[in-house]
Amino acid sequence: MSYRYQAIAVKADLGSVSTALDSFAQSLGGNAHTISLDEYQTRHRNRSFMDPTTYLLFAREDWTILEAGFGLMPRLATHLSRDTQAEVFCLDIYEVVGYEHFSLLRSGEPIYIFTSLGDELDMQGIDPTVFVAAIQPGKFKIAAGDDPNGEEFRYYAYDIFSQFIAPFDLEAYLMHEVGDEGPLEYLRLDIPNAHRYQLGGTGPEAISWQKVALT
Repeated sequence: MSYRYQAIAVKADLGSVSTALDSFAQSLGGNAHTISLDEYQTRHRNRSFMDPTTYLLFAREDWTILEAGFGLMPRLATHLSRDTQAEVFCLDIYEVVGYEHFSLLRSGEPIYIFTSLGDELDMQGIDPTVFVAAIQPGKFKIAAGDDPNGEEFRYYAYDIFSQFIAPFDLEAYLMHEVGDEGPLEYLRLDIPNAHRYQLGGTGPEAISWQKVALT
């Protein structure tokens, strides 16, 4: 099975994030509501959890974390950051199509945007030398002959961001540190035509943060 993963971390409490999720859904003619573990598992088995999107909500210190198997929606991330006036960082990957995305937003404004899909690349606010300089010695492997400051940067950017640029390693946290208690909440966004707001579709317009966020 190919690897597919999405997570968003918001530097705000669960109540603020839940309110922002509901206002986001309502702005698009839908609603947000919690569902039970049984309903989530049923949707997961039937793969209907993919549309509309369903999130698992966790907490880590002063962060609320949303995890899903759906595609990232730039409009949602921007709304969460603007509504809570908080820092938001996102990771999104779909291995089978060669898609990777990461982003960092503050108060609704993008600081870093990186989206790679096949030969297409959308990169904003990123200086490769700054990213590479953040690598901690002995904690990151660079293939012999590669120059991550140059043409190979796009192949290292996602992991560098995840491990050394983001406030914490979001993927590692969800894989290893959430413990046995599970999510604090299962939340479903019922949004008409939810797929139109996703990043990472085919074609150059679908990897442009601005174009997807403003559609």
